[in-house]
Amino acid sequence: MDTDTTDKMDSETYILKSGHYQIEVMANLDQLPAKGALIVVTWPKVKDGLGFPARAFAIVP
Repeated sequence: MDTDTTDKMDSETYILKSGHYQIEVMANLDQLPAKGALIVVTWPKVKDGLGFPARAFAIVP
């Protein structure tokens, strides 16, 4: 359930230092159509945080 399987979290560190975020362990994505849905994700800005919960929802036309 983790996107980084290295001991030192090399991949996650690279992604986060590049100004990008990653989202892990999203449920019910199989209920969305293959095309056309918009996934919206919000989360608080946590200074120096390693992880925090996000709120995600889909808009299906």
